[in-house]
Amino acid sequence: MKKNIIITLMTMAITIFCFYKLGSLFSPGSYPYAEVYEMDISSPLLIGNIKKFRTNNPTFDISSKIGLTDSFIGEGNDWIMCYFYYEKENQIVATWVRGVDRKHCQFALVSLNDGIELGKWKDVNHDYGFFDSIKQRNKFEERILKPLGVNYKRRSFF
Repeated sequence: MKKNIIITLMTMAITIFCFYKLGSLFSPGSYPYAEVYEMDISSPLLIGNIKKFRTNNPTFDISSKIGLTDSFIGEGNDWIMCYFYYEKENQIVATWVRGVDRKHCQFALVSLNDGIELGKWKDVNHDYGFFDSIKQRNKFEERILKPLGVNYKRRSFF
């Protein structure tokens, strides 16, 4: 009897794990693992806040170090990639902003690059383990999101 219960529990655990892994194969979009935040501000205003933040905190501005600047992406140029720099960790942070409507937008933590030489990107929630992704998310919220002074709600990945 005990053996049947253990086998049943193991089978259920393996099945759930397989569905979890299978689901990640069907993640939508260009940045399926991004940590997305819903913001109570329009995208042009948020982009203005980001520029002001980097002006007031030049250590977060990577463009002055290697020339990596914000850029519009997408078919209708409706997304903008914004980059930040964590000087202490020597990491570049890739984010995107896109408008939802006139009063709301999404701001996402996408990936981090170790060092200022490009090509060593690690996607949050994918290349980082569960606990490391949480650490990266918390660091992003403390260093970048909160200083922007905008109400936000994290759209949970986990």
